[in-house]
Amino acid sequence: NEIHIILEDKSHGVQEYHTIRLLESSGAFGDHLEDLKLETYSLTFTLESKYFKRVISDIMKISKDFIVERSTAAELMFPYTCDTRSIQSKHIFTNPDLIDLRCTLDQTDMIQASSRIEYIQPLSSNLYSQYIGIYVDNNQRMAFKSILDQGTIIILYASDLA
Repeated sequence: NEIHIILEDKSHGVQEYHTIRLLESSGAFGDHLEDLKLETYSLTFTLESKYFKRVISDIMKISKDFIVERSTAAELMFPYTCDTRSIQSKHIFTNPDLIDLRCTLDQTDMIQASSRIEYIQPLSSNLYSQYIGIYVDNNQRMAFKSILDQGTIIILYASDLA
């Protein structure tokens, strides 16, 4: 798996591309962030960065995976279970307007994507923006977008599926 980071400085017209190889990559999703088409993702939502940091910290204590799921009941949730299955927890979002939830799926369609929590934790620990956008699709890498300084810097992070 790899972490791909693009830093864009619009005021100077510069894009920085960084690839960090974590494990041997399968190559199934392409090698570049510019291949991501965020507008094609089935499910997108925005969280306050402070809340995202807390959720990732909580999940990391008992689970190896960060899972985003939208059930047929149209509820967005982060379910997680410890390795011994003695603890099962989930965060359920009951007001889609508060997280700017956008979904192109039918009410009867389910979506689930996951990534290793250890890949997302460094991102969550170093967020300096007020919000983080999360992009989920059954057939694409989970993606995260953070905007700093009114769009001067855009941080785009994508993780291979767990």
